Amino acid sequence: MACAGMAITLPLLNGCSTPSQLIQASLNGDELQVPLTAFADKNYVIVRSKQLEFDVFVKKETDGTYKALLMRCTHRNNPVQRTSAGFVCHEHGSRFNEQGKVLTEPAVKNLTELPITINQSYINIKYRLP
Repeated sequence: MACAGMAITLPLLNGCSTPSQLIQASLNGDELQVPLTAFADKNYVIVRSKQLEFDVFVKKETDGTYKALLMRCTHRNNPVQRTSAGFVCHEHGSRFNEQGKVLTEPAVKNLTELPITINQSYINIKYRLP
């Protein structure tokens, strides 16, 4: 019985913890800067800034390029959560794959891809919303 209780409780506690992929960044003008060293032992990070309403998902692709997606549902502008299969909006059930493409409506537009530039040390993410 104790094992069953732990099997239920432990995932809930882990869900409340801060994932190792979460990094804090400050907005500098209209850009977020993510150090390339953040990808030393992982292929994605979630960037959070106190100055912004939504997090940004940044993934290092297998070909060495990077992609940044705004974690905002395109249906009604609610935050999306990262899952093992991509992203989900818990407000109305929209689902997106890891590339930000719509899998399940009511959203019909893909997640917003943010433009990035890369220098020797940082990924610079343009955070200018329409």
